[in-house]
Amino acid sequence: FPPFMNALSAEAAEVIVDMKAEIRSLTGVRGVAAIIIVIYHYGKFRLDHVSDVWDIPHGYLPVDLFFMLSGFVIGYVYRDHLHPESSSDYRIFLIKRFARLYPAYIVISAFYVLKIALGLTGDETFARFDWLDAVGNLLLLTGWGLNIYPLIGVSWASSAELGSYFAAPALMKYTLEKDLRWCIACVVLSLIGIYLISISGQGSSGPLDVVARNSLLPLCRAIIGFTLGLATLRFAVYLDRLSAIAQDVLVIGILALMVAPVSYTHLTLPTILRV
Repeated sequence: FPPFMNALSAEAAEVIVDMKAEIRSLTGVRGVAAIIIVIYHYGKFRLDHVSDVWDIPHGYLPVDLFFMLSGFVIGYVYRDHLHPESSSDYRIFLIKRFARLYPAYIVISAFYVLKIALGLTGDETFARFDWLDAVGNLLLLTGWGLNIYPLIGVSWASSAELGSYFAAPALMKYTLEKDLRWCIACVVLSLIGIYLISISGQGSSGPLDVVARNSLLPLCRAIIGFTLGLATLRFAVYLDRLSAIAQDVLVIGILALMVAPVSYTHLTLPTILRV
């Protein structure tokens, strides 16, 4: 019965990883961020044209929060299982992450294809897409700076996040495994990257809202967020040493920092720092 037992062990290990990946507080944060993004996009493309009640300042930044949460959770789950030297573990990791994103993407893409086929997209028809666009959309490469016309406009975010998974082993090595100086260097470089993106002039709804299909900045934006999420995990251990009162005070302070930049400045850098 050894093969049977090995299968059971593998299945048990998978269950443990899935249980470890579930952090309820972060699930709640994801939910709030998703709601903000939906309201933000409704405000940009709503049909009522009644008022500006739906306009949310810096409403695109929850996307960066998702990138950071992705880095934090993946580091939390895979820090002991994913190493650049292990090609098999890396391959399995990529397959799992791709399988997590791709099915939902394909289903939504099918609805978009049907929408175009029914003539519900105005001037946009299948003639707008060449063979490279078709392949790029099929493989979810719309956020990699390959100038692929997206079937789904916001698919760049999932595509860019997928790109950050390819860099995950190296990023985890320098943020989580090497000494603290390497982690600090990664944080500093990430903050410099945020600043350079914000002054690039390629932002759509804000300095950091880079979504152009012919630019590598969306992919860089995802990798930077992923790196900051990993770095947050590196320092999270120190928060556990604080008392309950100190943690409550810290949460209140963070909330205040989240509100202040949106209320008193139009700059993106201090707003992203509060995430």
